[in-house]
Amino acid sequence: MTATEYTTAKWWTDEQYADFADAYGYDITRWSGFDVVRQLQEIKMTTWIMQNIDHSEDIKREFDVRMHTIRTGEVGDAWSPR
Repeated sequence: MTATEYTTAKWWTDEQYADFADAYGYDITRWSGFDVVRQLQEIKMTTWIMQNIDHSEDIKREFDVRMHTIRTGEVGDAWSPR
């Protein structure tokens, strides 16, 4: 999850993620299967917020940002932690 938060959501700086990977002992983003795990995590993170889109416009906008990433593979705006 931390690697997806770094690569997709942009919740970690390069330095923070490097420190994490060093402490963990391996940078999972270098693994050939990471893209599949990342995509699954993106769906999980998006469906979690999806259940709350009727609660506020901010949550709806965040859902739209995440769906754009899932549909296009492009990470535009950083994801907002909710």
